[in-house]
Amino acid sequence: MQHEIIDAKTWQIDCRFASNLIPNVLSELYNPAVSKNITLNIIRDAFRKSQIQGKQWLLNTIHNNTDKNHRILVIGGWLGFISYALFNLGYRHIHEVDVDIQIADFSKNLNRFNQYFTHSSVDVNTIDLNNYDTIINTSCEHILNNDWFNRISNNISLFLQSTNLVVPDHINLVHSMDEMKTKYPCDILYSGEVKFGSWTRFFMYGKKV
Repeated sequence: MQHEIIDAKTWQIDCRFASNLIPNVLSELYNPAVSKNITLNIIRDAFRKSQIQGKQWLLNTIHNNTDKNHRILVIGGWLGFISYALFNLGYRHIHEVDVDIQIADFSKNLNRFNQYFTHSSVDVNTIDLNNYDTIINTSCEHILNNDWFNRISNNISLFLQSTNLVVPDHINLVHSMDEMKTKYPCDILYSGEVKFGSWTRFFMYGKKV
């Protein structure tokens, strides 16, 4: 298993792929029917440097390890950017779930060219998680407990990110890579942590055991 410890100040990750998609996302703001609930704060938070670095990190790992025909679930889809980026990498069978109903129309519109894309504004604990080959959750810190993880069958591929950053909506933090591995037990194929000064982003890819 490969484990990386990365200093964000010297991180040489090439974010051009993810960054080149941002103008297309921003163009959707001209459609008032889908963008009425999208605030400047949401856009700022979605596309700040550390977010794009984290998304590119995820996309690189998925692209190198996941079959294009996999049925993919994105938990906490937010604006639909990960789903949109995966579509641009050649993935098609993508389902997204996010409890925030206010952003659903934006995500659906952004991903409208993918005929297989679906979005559900429901609690992840209300859906069958075993209909997928790959599950992505870059928002583990936003979900109160780990019931969703415990319901996943063995051998499903998992791409998980979490953090120790203390903000009001981070209600399920991890404080080390060891804690994350204990909380989400997997046959880990890759793990890494990026240190952004006072906080760290943790990432692991593996198979549920």
